[in-house]
Amino acid sequence: MKWLETCSPGDRKRVEIISKALGEFPDMVIWLFKKDCPEMIDGSEKILYEAGVFSSGQQILIRFACDVWFGESKCNVFDLTRRLDGKNFVNVMEAMAMWRRL
Repeated sequence: MKWLETCSPGDRKRVEIISKALGEFPDMVIWLFKKDCPEMIDGSEKILYEAGVFSSGQQILIRFACDVWFGESKCNVFDLTRRLDGKNFVNVMEAMAMWRRL
């Protein structure tokens, strides 16, 4: 994501938060964003539809990423606590702390 160096500070911070949450799956971060500009590959509904082939935990992480990027509320606490394993849960909690400081 070469555009990361030239994007706005807010976009850069949101990408950092998403990258933290998806830390165990760096290829998913690359998958989510266009290669040439600071935008996700599509709207959240289409992204979530395409993420249907991922595991349930990965789908929760994608929902979280969409919430951060689009300012939506697709992800819920129940899913975070029940579907994420220990490391992914910790990553999301740390990402949420970063997001709160945004």
